[in-house]
Amino acid sequence: MDRKKNIFDKIGPLIPGYRGYAEREGRRNCDKILRDGIVVKLTGIEKILYEKMSEALKQKDMELMKTIEETRKELNTFSSRIKFAPHAATAFFTDRQIKEDELH
Repeated sequence: MDRKKNIFDKIGPLIPGYRGYAEREGRRNCDKILRDGIVVKLTGIEKILYEKMSEALKQKDMELMKTIEETRKELNTFSSRIKFAPHAATAFFTDRQIKEDELH
């Protein structure tokens, strides 16, 4: 999705370090969008697990209910780690750290 260029986008290439800053900010935004999308999908899966737990409860299958609840808790923990991970110097799904000299 393209956005309208602001004054900094136009004069940015003239400012030392701006290009690196803009690229880094773009990576952060993409990372946040990806994380949000993953969390939405995981939340949907968690709702399905709640439905399956309800069915197991109706059938009085406590062992199945316990297994589903353990899985749901792990999924919820994973989802929270993705959702609340710091949006800092590196993207969540990369093994490459952004170094200070790359910002210049």
